[in-house]
Amino acid sequence: MWSNPVNAQINPKGIWHRFALTLFYCYAIFLTGCASLPNKTVTQLDQRQVEYVATHHGQPVIVFESGIAGTIDEWSDVFPTISKEYSALTYNRPGHGKSVTTQSPRDGDHIIDELRLLLLQQGYTPPYILVGHSMGGFYMQYFARRYPEEVQALVLVDSAHPKQVEGNGSIEHYPLVFRLMFDWLASPTTKEEYLGMFSTGRKMLALPTVTGKPVIILNAAKALKDHSALANDWNAMRWDLPKLYPGSQQIWVDSNHDIPHEQPQAVIDAIHTAVATSTPPTAIESSSNK
Repeated sequence: MWSNPVNAQINPKGIWHRFALTLFYCYAIFLTGCASLPNKTVTQLDQRQVEYVATHHGQPVIVFESGIAGTIDEWSDVFPTISKEYSALTYNRPGHGKSVTTQSPRDGDHIIDELRLLLLQQGYTPPYILVGHSMGGFYMQYFARRYPEEVQALVLVDSAHPKQVEGNGSIEHYPLVFRLMFDWLASPTTKEEYLGMFSTGRKMLALPTVTGKPVIILNAAKALKDHSALANDWNAMRWDLPKLYPGSQQIWVDSNHDIPHEQPQAVIDAIHTAVATSTPPTAIESSSNK
């Protein structure tokens, strides 16, 4: 059943607890032991180890990007179905899972170029259908804007907004418990990725938006119910994101932030729609140093 997050009743109790769970949803998933995605393997990429899962069935190619502190297992309820039908790849960014850390900055430019290099190494030819959850959606938006000729469609799963960490969303407005958890739980890589969102978001919005291809936006209908500027800002971002992509399709999913585990069929259906409604351009040459 669909619900309107704007009309959700305000419940100021448990503010700090709810924020901590929302902002570190991936950590909560790890602690509760979500299903592990099978067939993981590692490869050497640019003199470092990268963990990934991949299948090859020709075009189209579905590429998955996980959220903050997320790993391959974030897609354990989605990837097995999609990978039987299409070429698909999901991987761990440096510093997550068995992917070793790198000395390069953890901003959007380096992260998406590392992904492009991995795709080429694995024999995938663009254009790609990009699927990203939370911070992964943030990176996939940047990928689509920076390399539009390499993108066939975009599926954003309760994605972070380009301005997610600005204004009321900046870290100084977060509750003390979140900042303590961030210092305690977050790895150095996760901290650097999070802090890199500001500059990447600014670069993203300076680039032309995505046009002429499907953009499907899944948003969690179970809004943050806490009465604070931060919660209101997060809820408003979900409404604002489709405005950045004229012609996009927004779908409210009866779920909390963790849509890939709570409502995996919604993600699978969105990918099917992206495939059905997109016209793949002629396969193009791509270069990792483009």
